Order: sequence, then C-alpha cells, then structure tokens
Amino acid sequence: MFTECFIWLVLKSNSKPIQKNKLYKIFHLVNGINVTFMH
Repeated sequence: MFTECFIWLVLKSNSKPIQKNKLYKIFHLVNGINVTFMH
C-alpha cells in the first residue's frame, strides 16, 4: 500500500530531480520500516 503510493509520487515528480531524490530517500526509509515490521 505504501509502496504503491511512493511509486506514484516518484512517477508524478519525474520532472523535478531534487524532489524525486527526496522521495527516493523517504521510499527507502519506509521500505526498511516495512521489512522490519514484516519480520
């Protein structure tokens, strides 16, 4: 659910490299949290 939202945000902000960079950092952070809670 979170992953789909972030992928959508990244695709939407393709024209803004700086914003995309921030989204990727947040995406990896949330991904790490998701992995932690899964285990």
